Amino acid sequence: MAWEVERVRQDDAERDEDDLYCDRIGVVVEAISLDIEHEGKHALDCRLSLGADHNRTIWLTNDVAGAQAILRGDYEALCAIVRDFDGDWITNYDPEDVPGSERGAPDYDGGGFYNNTGVEVWRDRVTVTTWPTNRGVERTIVEIDAATFAEIETIMERQGFGDANRVVEVLRAIGNRPS
Repeated sequence: MAWEVERVRQDDAERDEDDLYCDRIGVVVEAISLDIEHEGKHALDCRLSLGADHNRTIWLTNDVAGAQAILRGDYEALCAIVRDFDGDWITNYDPEDVPGSERGAPDYDGGGFYNNTGVEVWRDRVTVTTWPTNRGVERTIVEIDAATFAEIETIMERQGFGDANRVVEVLRAIGNRPS
């Protein structure tokens, strides 16, 4: 991703008098969009666009500081793209191939969202991922016992994949009451 950012900086962006990156017509970059493809192990390929390109998979919009940090090559901002966005948005993403993900794929995925919230379920935990409306991603891990997993298993089998009720019912089962 750093190489792609460097390519965009050289080919498509310039700095203004305030040291902010601007696009070719001189407008300060307030959004970036990108596609990331996981090529295996640690290899990721990235294509970045300046602006809100809705043909891309990941958009960082209305966030001048975030877009500018990425264009500066800020290490934390670059890592946050991969860390804070759902693996489903990364083409060919294989979590079993990534260090630190020895858990592998979840036993159940909510398959949809409720109020910008999604769930992934393993036998011993539920990961609740929320995308607040302004920016960022919040992840909460809730440990569960065998009885709660059995209850969730019933929920997942009763509700169709992608049905927001899956998320609502899992949140209730783990004691998180949706608003």
